[in-house]
Amino acid sequence: MRGTDGADIGSEDRYARWQMNEDMPSRRNQKTIELLKDTEVKRWYERKIPRSYESARVRLRNLANFCEATRLMPDQIARMEEPELARVVEDFVDKERERGMKGPTIVKRVDSIRAWRRYNDKKLRKIDVPRARVYETTREKMVPTQEQLRTLLMSTPNLRTKCMILLMAHSGLRPCVIGRDRGREGLRLKAIQDLVIEDDKVEFIRVPARVMIWEELSKNNHPHSTFLSSESVEYIEAYLNERMNNGERLTGDSPLILSNGPKNKFLYATKIGESIRKIIRKVGINMRPYELRRYFSTQLQLAESRTGLTHEIVQSWMGHKCDLATSVYGLGSSNLSTKVVDELRGLYLESEPFLLTKREMNQDMLRSQIEKVILELGSSPEDSSDAVSCAVQRVVGVQPGEHAANAVVKQIVVPIEHVSAHLQQGYTFISSLNETEVILQPNLETA
Repeated sequence: MRGTDGADIGSEDRYARWQMNEDMPSRRNQKTIELLKDTEVKRWYERKIPRSYESARVRLRNLANFCEATRLMPDQIARMEEPELARVVEDFVDKERERGMKGPTIVKRVDSIRAWRRYNDKKLRKIDVPRARVYETTREKMVPTQEQLRTLLMSTPNLRTKCMILLMAHSGLRPCVIGRDRGREGLRLKAIQDLVIEDDKVEFIRVPARVMIWEELSKNNHPHSTFLSSESVEYIEAYLNERMNNGERLTGDSPLILSNGPKNKFLYATKIGESIRKIIRKVGINMRPYELRRYFSTQLQLAESRTGLTHEIVQSWMGHKCDLATSVYGLGSSNLSTKVVDELRGLYLESEPFLLTKREMNQDMLRSQIEKVILELGSSPEDSSDAVSCAVQRVVGVQPGEHAANAVVKQIVVPIEHVSAHLQQGYTFISSLNETEVILQPNLETA
């Protein structure tokens, strides 16, 4: 079978000639610029930008790579009969594998071709890609422990990066929520509903503080909310006051995380990842910046067995698609009643010790924070006493009725070869951390 240029589709001759035309520059960004000279490609690309600039850019680059590899122009791909194009794509997949490209990367490139066809009201059947869901570059990455997260924070030289780390690790935010669209948009101060900006300082009136993520920042185009931990509030308040002391006038439209560059107010999502990655490499932890979101998810899964927190609530805080978050009447709504918001705040507060990087959390501190939230829900001080005690005991792992006056939250990470000795000393198994380490909880007598 031959293409419009006379070469056999999928032949070695076709793949040996990588230039779409002799005038096209070889650099990646120049290839996409050349492709945008096609009116329909430009329209397709620009219609995707409002949803996600990063996704639009990746789709365009993948289309350019496919056109270059197969010597097909976008209009030819759009007009080609589906069986003929499927053969071309299958040969493309084989060549990409020979070049050493990983399965998930190839799948994204094929999906970009399918998106271009779909835009032109054409279909492309499912193409089999070997090892499509084998993420070889990430499966050995580890989720940090509370101690390792503490080390990251202590090794971070500036408040801005500390805040970015905690927004991901304690609130489950994606980098593209903090800053996106080449730094033109991102999370603004008005999204923090419990933040008050005065002339000379900023102050949080409630902790944990609720953060509203509007649909334009959400990956799935549905609003959702999450909370800032007491530790996050401490760093963010210091960071914002530092900016005010440097002469910046803060308003509700000011970026939560400010770019230091002259062109954009917000950081690129890629710049956020780069800033955090530098600290990770400095500390020497085998993880990606995105593992901070996995830390949020993993630690709250541990909290589910001790508190009233549910998996769906955690998913809604992370901005995942679930009925509880994306429904018109779900928790993502911006006009939830004060009582519902405070109940969610209470659940987050009970789970907070599983997120904080502090090695110990005294019960008196935990009791005062939980009591404040329960009183805000409308309970009398007398009625709230038992509820506060039960909440504290659930968090620290003590059964109701047991003595817990001096209890502290103090889980430890133990090499697997030492687990037996710790269990004999009265420690309780919590979960496996990885193939070589587990999490143990000491009993009150051993703590």
